[in-house]
Amino acid sequence: MIAGRHVVAILAGILAFATAGLTLAWFATARAGVSISPFAQTLIALGLPPAATLTCVGLIGVRWCGLRWADLGFRRVRPASILRAIGIWLLCLPAVGALVYLMFRITGSTAIGRQVELMPSLGSPEPWQIPILAALIVFAAPLAEEILFRGLLFGWLRRHASFWPSAFASALVFSLLHMIVEVIPPTIALGLVFAWMYERSGSLWTPVAVHMLHNGLVFGATITALERGLPLAGP
Repeated sequence: MIAGRHVVAILAGILAFATAGLTLAWFATARAGVSISPFAQTLIALGLPPAATLTCVGLIGVRWCGLRWADLGFRRVRPASILRAIGIWLLCLPAVGALVYLMFRITGSTAIGRQVELMPSLGSPEPWQIPILAALIVFAAPLAEEILFRGLLFGWLRRHASFWPSAFASALVFSLLHMIVEVIPPTIALGLVFAWMYERSGSLWTPVAVHMLHNGLVFGATITALERGLPLAGP
């Protein structure tokens, strides 16, 4: 079972891993004079968090602390449960879209627009770069985020509190760590939905599958908009 010491150890490992990666990148550019292209910078920004999470969960959580993958939520699930979860996700999409639009009206920018501003290579990817970005955004990020925020954090909180406080706390941390104001309300909403799917199905595979589908939809829509020259950010 997940204990508080497991959560602390894994989070400390992720922080140390990410800090080491960023320090290495800084040293390479500032001290060694290595030129890192915008696309490489984007790969670091998108790839470092899932790499740190998956590595630390595997080494610290499973190998050293003795957690089983089942403790983190990886249990068998019926296809019908995943299909039902996809239906719930589709029903929730208008509400998530409304929150995205609300934040656009408040801030003048969209979540995707802010990400493009922070990582310019997302705004003009070369054809060969798109599969690499898709692998990180559609597959690696959802898997790592669901393990961390639903499997580990929500799983631990759920042992000590009822569903809604546990789901909201994990969803809030999930949204804040994206570090983009525009994504906080819609990401909290999605975090609640993913926690409910995990709670209802008893398997982390359910929110992982739906999270991948959601990111795939957003990524596909983003690439299509970029190819057609549609504006993604506010004025």
